[in-house]
Amino acid sequence: MLRPTYNRLLKQASTLRPRLRMNGLNRSLLGDFFFLHMGIATIVGSVAVGGMWWTNHRVVEENLTKWAVQWVDRLDALGSPLYVAANEGEFMRVHEYVTSFEEIAYVRYYKPDGTLLHEERSGSRDPGTPRLSATELSLLSGSTRSDSAYQLDAGGDNGDEYRVSASLWAESIVADGLIGFDPSAGGQEEAILLGFVELGLDFSSFRASMNRRVVQWSLGILLSVFVLTVIGLVGIRRALRPLHDLREPLSNLAAGNLDLPVDEAEHSELAAINDALASTISALHQRDRDIREAANFDALTGLMGRVGLTERLKSEIASARKNGGVSAVLFLDLDQFKYVNDTVGHGAGDRLLIRVADLFRSLSNEEDLICRYGGDEFILVRHGTSLDAAEQFAARIVESMADIQFVEDGRAFNVRCSIGLTMVDANSDKPEDLIAQADLACHEAKGLGRNRYQVFTRDRGEREQIAADMGWSDRIREALDSGGLSLRYQPIVRIEDNDESIYEVLLRMKGEGRSVIPPGAFLPAANRFGLTGDLDFWVIRTAFEKLAKIRRKRPDVVFSLNLSGIVFSEPRMIDYVAEQLEASGLPGSAIIFEVTEQVAIRHIEDANTIMRALIDFGCRFALDDFGSGFSSFNYLKQLPVSFLKIDGAFIENLARDEADRAIVTAIAQIAVAVGTKTIAEHVPDEPTLKILEEIGVDFAQGYYIGRPARKIRMTPVPVA
Repeated sequence: MLRPTYNRLLKQASTLRPRLRMNGLNRSLLGDFFFLHMGIATIVGSVAVGGMWWTNHRVVEENLTKWAVQWVDRLDALGSPLYVAANEGEFMRVHEYVTSFEEIAYVRYYKPDGTLLHEERSGSRDPGTPRLSATELSLLSGSTRSDSAYQLDAGGDNGDEYRVSASLWAESIVADGLIGFDPSAGGQEEAILLGFVELGLDFSSFRASMNRRVVQWSLGILLSVFVLTVIGLVGIRRALRPLHDLREPLSNLAAGNLDLPVDEAEHSELAAINDALASTISALHQRDRDIREAANFDALTGLMGRVGLTERLKSEIASARKNGGVSAVLFLDLDQFKYVNDTVGHGAGDRLLIRVADLFRSLSNEEDLICRYGGDEFILVRHGTSLDAAEQFAARIVESMADIQFVEDGRAFNVRCSIGLTMVDANSDKPEDLIAQADLACHEAKGLGRNRYQVFTRDRGEREQIAADMGWSDRIREALDSGGLSLRYQPIVRIEDNDESIYEVLLRMKGEGRSVIPPGAFLPAANRFGLTGDLDFWVIRTAFEKLAKIRRKRPDVVFSLNLSGIVFSEPRMIDYVAEQLEASGLPGSAIIFEVTEQVAIRHIEDANTIMRALIDFGCRFALDDFGSGFSSFNYLKQLPVSFLKIDGAFIENLARDEADRAIVTAIAQIAVAVGTKTIAEHVPDEPTLKILEEIGVDFAQGYYIGRPARKIRMTPVPVA
């Protein structure tokens, strides 16, 4: 078994596809890093710039008052001499001090009575500030020197203009009236009001200068942030470049392209991704080779498989049309092969097939193609031969097969073969036509007594059969692709209590209008042209989807699905059922698979393997048409089945035929002994149902119980 299959690996790889789409809805990892980096840089820059502006504001606000008071104190000292001797030198000192500070707009000295003593301006600026009013002077004169009284007023549009006013005091010692006065002995001091000083300040130029410096610092910070952002972005882009470079190979891998170079990565994290990608590609390559080998070569005999056969036939048709040459197609079917399998076992049958394949190789040349078409059927393509030479070759194969004596477990078997022969010429159309022609000729050879060959001729009645089969083949393919198939559901009732929870799922094809085509009309053609497996998978997928919806209202419902023999040689079968169970959310116990007795016995080993694998999922099996084969009881113990479906041929006349009743009774007793349940098919009437109940048969199915219908009951049938 090739599990997981190539399709499963591609499905796993394709789960990467949504991560690789680069459209308007997908974010870029580089973009995420960039915006994160920019966000952090913006926050840091904003905090830095805001901090500088706040610091600048605090520095100005805290220092302006301090500087104003210092300047007033200094002007107090400079202005006091003006009240004693106002000469040119004193005025010059005041002037020099005022003009040395750009922030000082003017200074005014007032006499005690409020008249202006002196006004000094800085340059030619007009202070535009009115003089101190009588009220303001009164407030200032009411303070003493020890109060250090200052009056501070702010003005201007931006609060940049200040006016600081203060009173000027002089101190003197009061005489005590004694002649022997000693200044060093101290005495009572008296404060004398000399006048007032008013200082006008304009800090707009200072604030503008500070603001310019802050702007310069801010621009410097923003430039630094920008440079660091660019450097960071370049670094991030460089760091993510190997990851970005993985997008294209991953997209190609998701699309199924395996020819991808995987470069070595410098970083350990990316090296792990590259190693995983390389391992995935290697595994897919190996799986692809395995699938191709399985499709092109038969695992048992090593002969070419169906895919290689089809390609070779296409090549032969093209060559015949181009060069006018002819080739031969031989369809070989072993006679009595089933007898070998039934007598000495499936393993012996495999050994016989290997020996036959070796014989065909020894009789063929290097240009011939030998294909194991299925079971005990082989197809041989012989290039560049005439009809007479092809007939001689077919006769030699028949003679060589007659000489084979196959010995197994002390028993000798003479195995023969029947051969159908058709020619490839310029009128040949499709590989399927050639296979069908050779197959029909082989069936005619068997009908004429076996152990011989038969040449296909178009003027026989088989021509109509081929046309009919080809028409069905095309209709089946179209139905699979365009919804031309449907399901019907037939109830299987538990006889004991009339419980109706099991339904057999039956395949139908949609006909013209509202007509329905039964499977007997199209299944033979499907089997002939290798479409049975496709139908099986369609039934499994569709039935699982339908049952999942039904069990939301009726969780007791169980579906019973028919399987053809082809699934026992299909490597995808187990994986496919597992995938459909997972996709539908169904428990395995909701599914019963039906296989006919003849199919199960023909593929006994493969059937056992697949059946037990599906049983591990919780599924159950029913052996259909039980009793119709001569070796049913011999193989019953080898097959892990839960139900025996008694062949309807024993049920239809059960009420009138004692032999049928005895056979059904024996089957029911054997089923009890091996621990399986029994289902009676084709129950026609009430008397038959009562007899089945007396015998101990567990379930009943048939037109009397219920016909196949498009829908099932959404409410359980009341239990009797």
